[in-house]
Amino acid sequence: MEKMMEIQDSVLEQLEYDIHRIMILMEKMNPHLKQHDPLYEDLLNTQLFGLSRVIDFLVRMNLLSPTEGKAIMNNLEITISKSYETFNMS
Repeated sequence: MEKMMEIQDSVLEQLEYDIHRIMILMEKMNPHLKQHDPLYEDLLNTQLFGLSRVIDFLVRMNLLSPTEGKAIMNNLEITISKSYETFNMS
């Protein structure tokens, strides 16, 4: 059981790292937000899709609960949406 907890902790650390990388990508692409750059949107959508597939796999392997997986994706999408709105308003 202890090994499973270690694996779950490692999984969560990796997810946090992946989310952090997506947020860094957003920061670097911020100048393109005002221009509605389709390349930026495609890149971000690809990153989110990839993360969602990883989360789905982890849920199926019982390393992450469905509730945790949904919460991670919802929080990230809300953060991205708020960031997008902020840059479009300025």
